Order: sequence, then structure tokens, then C-alpha cells
Amino acid sequence: MKKYILIIFLSVTILGCSEDMDFPTEASMPAEEFFETAEDAVQASTAIYAEMRVWVHVESPLIATGELASDNLEKGSCVGCFTEWFNYKNFTVSPDDGLLDAHWRACYWAINMCNQVTTNVPGIDMDPNLQDRVIGEAKVWRAWNYFDLYRIWGGVPIVNQIPVGPEANIRTTKEETLEFVIQDLREAVELLPDFHDTENLGRVTKWSAMGLLAKALMYQENWEEAKAVTDEIINNGLSMKGEPFDLHPDFYEQFKEEQEYNEESLLEVPASAIPNNPDISNNFSSNLQGVLDQWGQGAMVPSDDLANAFDQAGDSIRKAVTIIYRGEVTPDGDTIQGAERLDGIDGTPRYNGKAYVPTPNRFDGLGNFGPQRNIRLLRFSEILLINAEAALHVGGDAATPLNRVRERVNLPPIENPTFEDIWFERRLELAGEQDRFYDLVRTGQANEVLAPQGFDAGKNELYPIPAEQIRQTDYEMEQNPGY
Repeated sequence: MKKYILIIFLSVTILGCSEDMDFPTEASMPAEEFFETAEDAVQASTAIYAEMRVWVHVESPLIATGELASDNLEKGSCVGCFTEWFNYKNFTVSPDDGLLDAHWRACYWAINMCNQVTTNVPGIDMDPNLQDRVIGEAKVWRAWNYFDLYRIWGGVPIVNQIPVGPEANIRTTKEETLEFVIQDLREAVELLPDFHDTENLGRVTKWSAMGLLAKALMYQENWEEAKAVTDEIINNGLSMKGEPFDLHPDFYEQFKEEQEYNEESLLEVPASAIPNNPDISNNFSSNLQGVLDQWGQGAMVPSDDLANAFDQAGDSIRKAVTIIYRGEVTPDGDTIQGAERLDGIDGTPRYNGKAYVPTPNRFDGLGNFGPQRNIRLLRFSEILLINAEAALHVGGDAATPLNRVRERVNLPPIENPTFEDIWFERRLELAGEQDRFYDLVRTGQANEVLAPQGFDAGKNELYPIPAEQIRQTDYEMEQNPGY
């Protein structure tokens, strides 16, 4: 799959885009002339994967909204750099923020690519199983992008076909947006295979769709179905390599390149590196949080509050992996250097260890921008924690899945866990993986935890709709309250 991404990445614009979505068309081959063969269908699907590793999907917009706004991260990097990111930390981001607008456009660009597939591929004369797979892949990535939009902005315009009509200008409700995500994933589950052969390793599977479905159901508070879906994944699910799901025994090794698609993996964005070719090789997800001037920018870094949370739990294993301090030596033998001072950090400079790229995995001629490391989007440990939370709601066994996660990092079992126990475990397990802010909002903890940062209840649960998007609809689209 990695080789395919490199080939198709430069050809993404071949698919074209609808002029109604106000995206520039950069290629000469219109979509209606492209979708003629099975090969066209597969290339169109592959192009979506290439799009999903572009920085505006996986770098600053996602990390700023999902983690920097929480108590997990602080604005870092050099003093005076990226000062606009303080707006996310302090809840002063405005509708004119360029980062939000770029991310909104990126989500709908990817959705447009998915819609090209779901609209055009059903008309191609091709193997039915391959046709189902390609359509299922597009539905998963469309659902992922709408889930991203839902968590950041609430209800958004639902565009699910080509050509685009007036629906692009009108927001649906938050509930309708989430229901669309869930419906796409339910349909994808029926279309996708359990796993792929080696040649197609990295493509989404039935279990990828079920994992995302479980997460969306958690946000919908549909606990009965969330429990049933996660039970099925735990008892019968297969990783991307076709292995029964399990937790990888070594939490440090889990985040290394060598463990991509392992027994814990449900969904990853494939990434590759070509030496001396940063234009193709960029994986900005690792770059943004990596060690400053050591294959990273150190732009968003772990907070003292997060470090204290690990200490409170006695969780030395996950802390050592998640937070790496200047002067430390990693298990791979790298000495963490970086800057002597980071903006927004009073104490010892520190970085997200999950994003750090060890020396053996670096490539020449790529500067800070080219780790050949997949972007991990969903892990089995989160499925266990969703199962535990759902079980507590429906009267089932929450202790077993929770303690399975704790056992990996040598923490004692909790016999009768509370919701607070499960939410705290999510914080420690998923720290830096773009979930903390949304978890605080969905569990009703945001006002209490984030008020010292400037969080305003009734407003800051959602971000402002980009002003440019409202202007493009002649102000038909409504702004979120308070902005």
C-alpha cells in the first residue's frame, strides 16, 4: 500500500472536483472521463489515502483543536514562533482564523474525493467484490472527515454526491451530522473485507469501519449498540494483518514504525518516505510534535498537568513514552536535545514521545519533514475503553476491558470502576492522540477542567464556523453561538 500512495499522490487532482464546492480544478481530465475501468476505481480510492496524510488533515488543525485546547498540551516551539496557536489554548480563536478555514476546506476536499467514488464507481462494469471494497473505503473516509467536522463544528452541510446542489450551503443539526457518519459506517461494514492481502495492506477493513462506528456511537450515547459493536471487535475482530486483536505488549514499541499494522491496529494513514524528496515524503503529524531541531518543531508539547496525571496514577511506563524531556536518552539510544527553552513552558523542555522519530528511521535530505511513519488513528486499546464505558452504562462488566489496558503498563486492577476511572484511563492511554478536548466536552468535564484557560460554557464546546465559508454561502450558513 505504501508504494501505491507514492504513485498516486501526485495524481490526486486527476479526479477533479465539482465547481459548486468552490475548489480549484488543477487537472485536465474531468471526473466523468476518468471513471471507466476497475483500475480507475482503485486509483480513485488510493488517492483518498494520499489526501489524508496532507498536513492540513493531520497536523496543526487536528492537534490544536483536539489536544492543545485541552489540559494535555501547551504551545511550544521557539519563543515568538506560531504565536497564533495561543488562541486555541486560550479559547480566543476567531471565525477569521486561517487554520480553521484551511481544515474545513481540507475535510470537504476529501469528502468530494469520496463522493466522486461513491457516485461514479457503481456505474463501472467491474468485479462486484472489488467494487464493494472501493465504495466501502470511500464511505469510511467520508465518515472520518464528517466525524472530524462534527467534533469541531457540530452540525455541518451534508454533501454526499456529485454534482453538488444547494445542500452545500445549509448546515444540518449536530445530531443529523453524527447520524450520517454512523449510517456511512454501517454500510461500509457490509462492503469491506475482514483484512487485505500484503499488496493492499493499509487499506481500511470491515473492522476499521466497526471501530469508527463504535467511537461514533459513543458520541451518540447509543450505549447498547456501542457495547455490542465493541464486543464483536474484541471477540472476533482481526487486525489489518488478519491477526486477532490484542494489545501489543510493549507500549514504547507500539508507536514505532516497525509495529505498523500490528495486532493493535484498526486504522492508519499509510506514509512513505523517498530520500531527498520532501514534497512527497512529508508526514507532518510527527514533525509538528517532534523534538525541536531534531526531526521536529516541538510546536505543541506535553503540559505539566499531563505529567502530574501520570504521576498521580503511578503510571511511569506511559509517561516515559508520552513525554520525553531534554537530556533524556531513549531506549533506542538517542539523546533528546532540542531547545534550551520552549515558548509557553517554564520548566524542562519536553516533547511528545509518541511522535518522536528514532535515528534509524530517519531519511537523508528530508530535514524535519519526512519520517516514514504511518499516522495511527484508531487502536484496540481505545476499543477496550469504549467497551468499558458502554458496559458501565448498560450494566455489564466494565472492569475486564479496563484492566486489560492497565495490565499492559503494570498498573493494579480496579475492581469496581467508575466513569471517572474510565475517562482518566482514556486520558493516560490516548494522550497526544487528538481526543482529550472532545472527551472533556462529551463527558461534561470541559467547563470545570478548562475554565482556567478561558473556556466559556455554552460557546467553546464548538469552534467558530470559518467566516470565509459563511461569506461564500451569501450568509445562508449559520454561525455557532457566541461567535
